[in-house]
Amino acid sequence: MNHAGVFSGQAANNESQTNNYREQGTNSGTLMWIGDRSTAEFRAAYSFCESNAAQLAYRTDLHHALCRPASSVRCILVAQATRAAYNASQLDELSAKYTDALWINLQSSLCEGARTPAHFLFDGNQHYWHRWNQVLPNWLAPCGAQPIPRDRPSHSVAIVASNRSAGDALMELAESAGVTTVWCGDGNITGVKNVDAVWWDDSVAKPTSSRIWSQRIEAFQSTSRQTQHAWIANSPRLHQTKAATEGGVDFVVSKPYRIEVLLESLESKSQNRNAMPKIARAA
Repeated sequence: MNHAGVFSGQAANNESQTNNYREQGTNSGTLMWIGDRSTAEFRAAYSFCESNAAQLAYRTDLHHALCRPASSVRCILVAQATRAAYNASQLDELSAKYTDALWINLQSSLCEGARTPAHFLFDGNQHYWHRWNQVLPNWLAPCGAQPIPRDRPSHSVAIVASNRSAGDALMELAESAGVTTVWCGDGNITGVKNVDAVWWDDSVAKPTSSRIWSQRIEAFQSTSRQTQHAWIANSPRLHQTKAATEGGVDFVVSKPYRIEVLLESLESKSQNRNAMPKIARAA
């Protein structure tokens, strides 16, 4: 589900299949990654999959995937580095070979603005590279990704937004989790201390250098607790997310955001939700 609360038919089916795999305990399947894995925009996603999938079968392209089948394939990720259209007939062949697999298409920034119609396999499941941390953890469940054990839940969150209307949706979301919520405009950041989490909306927190991010975060630091910081931004670029994380941001969520990611972040501020050590076996 996206922030607008809209499911497409294929996306709803994928969500249902993922839940079924969890209920049945069939979570040791193979992830087949097809396409680029070395471009900087895809490295974090590939590293996550490599660490969390029970088995990982890497294929350079669709032709390679057809020529070199893998066993027990539950998930198929197609990483698209350019606007060049994928071969629909090859996708059809793969779909016929792996009838129960879940599909997802990750696209690099070079694909922005492309008008290539989505193959039916990717209906509702085409995402730009920066959304990987919102969609892959749940999607990869059939291949062994497990929910992270949570501890030390957050009890308070500060929403940093330019005005109340810009922060209302985030405030309602945090309040729905039973968390004490306070709105901070650009001028009263230094007046809030001892909160467990800070959500920075890009209406105030524009992309900037790691030095400026460090200064922003320092305004909320206290000696009594460790505060978790999230930056919520519209289509952030790789160098912008890197500057944010180097400056102290714990994770970046791109708009339109999935509410589950932010809600889960309130459940634990002591663990990196993308760091689940597990060695994938090549297939």
